[in-house]
Amino acid sequence: MRRDGLKATHRYFNAVTDDARLTLQVAKVAASLSAVCVNHTSVTALLRRSGQTLGATVTDSTTGRDLQIKARKVVLAGGVWLDDLLALDSPGLTPRMAPTRGIHIVLPGHRLPTRAAFAITSPTDGRLVFAIPWHHRTFVGTTDSPYDGDLANPLFKIEDVDYLPDVVNHNFPDTGFARADVVAVQSGLRPLISRPGRDAEDLSRRHRLICTPSGVLAVGGGKLTTYRPIARKTVDAVMQDLREAGLHFPNAGLNTENVPLNRRIDHRTPRPRQRRQRAPARRLPDLGLRRRRISAHSAHPRHPRLRAGTTAG
Repeated sequence: MRRDGLKATHRYFNAVTDDARLTLQVAKVAASLSAVCVNHTSVTALLRRSGQTLGATVTDSTTGRDLQIKARKVVLAGGVWLDDLLALDSPGLTPRMAPTRGIHIVLPGHRLPTRAAFAITSPTDGRLVFAIPWHHRTFVGTTDSPYDGDLANPLFKIEDVDYLPDVVNHNFPDTGFARADVVAVQSGLRPLISRPGRDAEDLSRRHRLICTPSGVLAVGGGKLTTYRPIARKTVDAVMQDLREAGLHFPNAGLNTENVPLNRRIDHRTPRPRQRRQRAPARRLPDLGLRRRRISAHSAHPRHPRLRAGTTAG
């Protein structure tokens, strides 16, 4: 690490997650709590009656079949596509989204051998960049720039790719990373809410709830790390609207902080428990095993069920 001008370092602990697996697990837990999750469908129209939106028409992309889904309340949570969905409800609505593009690059891990992630700054603009060990590679990112291209296919710019190795090289002069060392590039979009007079890097990451005259509730902005508070505020707003409409749900309390994502989920009808077959002890030598004496003791005074053991031949 560069030591010129280095005054202090700080060590802190954070969580690491696989965003794809987290998203799938959230959907699985929701389904286990009676939510209906439908994939490979797109909203093509909203259903209106007496000026109120009461459902949506969706198209199954695998069959081309159109389905009408009716609901007491419609919530649009379309990410960077939120303006397109709002246009189905209010065609003259002013666009609200200002997506920004961020990229990560993957570098060879042996060139920056570390077991800890580093938060480092760019020498050109002071931007905070993370260098994270990921399996046998190093994950470096991210950038932040305005984007107005294809939302479904956010291509990266080569100047962004060159920017990140320069940041690493400045903070770790011995690495000498160049464009040719980049193993892969990941490009994504942030669904930020626009604000007049604000540059992309100055836009807030906070979410915002938007209510339309037809009763649609839309949610934009936010980050993956705050998805639970966003969901709670959204559901609270939905329940408030339904109560004002004269609908009451006595058991509709939201307890998201007490719903673990690793809860057991049964995907099929439980089968009768089958008796486990045990091999007789006399057959153990035939399997290349031998009887061992096991001595177990408590591994931690506060966790008596956590035990450690030793074996003796």
